Amino acid sequence: MSETAARQRSRMGRRRGRREEALRWVLGILGGLWLGLFPLISRFSYVRITQTKWEIAMVLGGVTLLAVLILLALGLWRSVRWRDPARWLIVGMFAWMALTMVLGSAADTVNEQGSLAVWMGNGKRNEGMSTQLCYLTLFLCFSLLRPKLRPMLIIASAGMAVFFGVIMGQYAGYNVLGFYPGFPWYANTRITYEFQGTMGQIDMVSGYLCIMSPLLLGWWVAQGGRDGWYALPAGAMSVLLSLFIDVTSGLLALLACMGLLVCLMLCRPEYRRRGLVVLGLVLCCFTVRKLTGLPWLDGLAEPWCLPPRTDAPSLPLCGGDEAVIFPWNVSLKKLLPAALGLALMAVSPLVGRHPGRAIRLRWVVLVCAVLGVACVLGVALAPIPESMGTLWELHEVLNGRMQDSFGSERWGIWHHTLLVARENLLFGTGPDTFYAVMKQYIADNGVAIVQNFDNPHNLFLSVLMQNGLPALVLMLAGMVWIVLRSLGQRSGFMFGAAAAGYLVQGFFVFSNIIVTPMFWVVLGMAAASDGRWPLRAPVSGVPGQRKRRCDRTGRKRRSRKG
Repeated sequence: MSETAARQRSRMGRRRGRREEALRWVLGILGGLWLGLFPLISRFSYVRITQTKWEIAMVLGGVTLLAVLILLALGLWRSVRWRDPARWLIVGMFAWMALTMVLGSAADTVNEQGSLAVWMGNGKRNEGMSTQLCYLTLFLCFSLLRPKLRPMLIIASAGMAVFFGVIMGQYAGYNVLGFYPGFPWYANTRITYEFQGTMGQIDMVSGYLCIMSPLLLGWWVAQGGRDGWYALPAGAMSVLLSLFIDVTSGLLALLACMGLLVCLMLCRPEYRRRGLVVLGLVLCCFTVRKLTGLPWLDGLAEPWCLPPRTDAPSLPLCGGDEAVIFPWNVSLKKLLPAALGLALMAVSPLVGRHPGRAIRLRWVVLVCAVLGVACVLGVALAPIPESMGTLWELHEVLNGRMQDSFGSERWGIWHHTLLVARENLLFGTGPDTFYAVMKQYIADNGVAIVQNFDNPHNLFLSVLMQNGLPALVLMLAGMVWIVLRSLGQRSGFMFGAAAAGYLVQGFFVFSNIIVTPMFWVVLGMAAASDGRWPLRAPVSGVPGQRKRRCDRTGRKRRSRKG
């Protein structure tokens, strides 16, 4: 009888394993569609691109939910770890958002289409409660089980390659797929390249790159081998695009992700060889950017550039001066980062054979904290001239001389957002009601802000003002928990780094249906990781495996009993 019961349990275990494997494959393919296909799908025009992306996100979100529900109905709900506290903190945040939809001070606001703004959005960004429910659905679906990474990242890498090709075609003078329509306003964006790729405004492009760069490069570093070769060139493309579009928040996020990579290399010696290759590749991309002149950014006079594309399907180029430029003046100073990068790549095999000892995590955190404080004190105390732009503005802010005009008036809108949030600290004003509330506030108080802000250009202040302090606390607690937990895992590091990169950029930009769904997909995958902290425990033999108790050098510890 016991032998029969054992066979039955074994058979049920194998059946459950096959079902779990099926769910992981489905999540991997769906994750690839969100990260590789969703950024590319549009009506091939920048006109109403936000509305187009919202419709696509709703359809693809429905497909994701339906596929996951079918698999859960087959019995896989028993394999899911439902009691993860970090997941329920995020669910609590969305539940509080639902309350603010009813109890918010501006919950009855109507948008330009005559619909409730708290449900459908303000008509510009479509970030109402219907969209928030889509984000919640994506997070919950992808937090059930860790997806199959190989198919997901193959699709994501292919999507990044296509995205890179579209932007390079635009830089070369082509109106790729006719994204630039023949309207005067879009003609100006064709000259300044404020809109690029298949996602429109460059802040949205930067948000996408902040997710993809650490995801692809982190996968190659953590997994490595021949199986992950495709992630390295795709990650290099995403880094190069970040440098080309030159969005400050995206560059800060890229710098933060490289800092996380260095910390990982210090704590885990087995990652140092591939980490050096990635750092060298980033330095080479920086050199390529320095050797490439972009008229709309660099202001070059009488450039040598690619010839204008007369066969472009729509807008003509004004003499071809808006095409990408390759100046002849190559100096040793510009080639120095590439030389350093190639040197790092050259010594990486030697480091792989002799990786050295691991450094304890507490010391790495302490050094990072000291460096951060030193940088802040340096900016605050150093005599920085006004000609240094953003750095001078930060110097003035740290010395208590903030002006509303700083940061393209971002500091001003942040200041007044905090003033409005102070009056509605519990339930906020309601989802996606910022535009109507701030417009009325500026008119009533005579605030001297020239730009017409439809959002506070800060993800966290947006949640604070529109959904109240409890929603912000739940969001920060859940996201920090998930990110820190996944950063310490070999299979979850790239998801934690990708989520961290988006959150760093989110301090300067806003949530938008064009890019935010991909963040919630990645955060859900980070939440699906287990709760162990391998960074604190040294490994031996194969990276990521703990076969025996060992010290920091990888040698087996001696027993105290002798």
